[in-house]
Amino acid sequence: MSAMLSNEQQAFLDHATTSFAVSDESLNTIVTRAHAELFRGLSTSQGSELLMKPTFIRPPLARPSSVSLGMSISATGSRIRITSITVDSNSTPLRTHTQVFTMQSTTQNVFDFAANC
Repeated sequence: MSAMLSNEQQAFLDHATTSFAVSDESLNTIVTRAHAELFRGLSTSQGSELLMKPTFIRPPLARPSSVSLGMSISATGSRIRITSITVDSNSTPLRTHTQVFTMQSTTQNVFDFAANC
């Protein structure tokens, strides 16, 4: 259903849309800087505006013969996302389940807890 906009509303939307327009050159600069900042965030020797926690996946010792379960944990701000993935022996996803929780502790404490499990 489309509603008619007043001239004032349309002018506001036009202005807002124009404000978000980015040239290809500017977009390339943004991507290059974000990419460099991501790498700095993962570096142990350089400070970064982005807090990055390296994550590791331990590969199975052998290819699973039936069904395998994988898990990922990611934390952003005050939320933590836990995803479990069930795959068959051909690594075809059979089921994915994600839950999002509000963290009651610091990110460091959450990952320390997970590492000790």
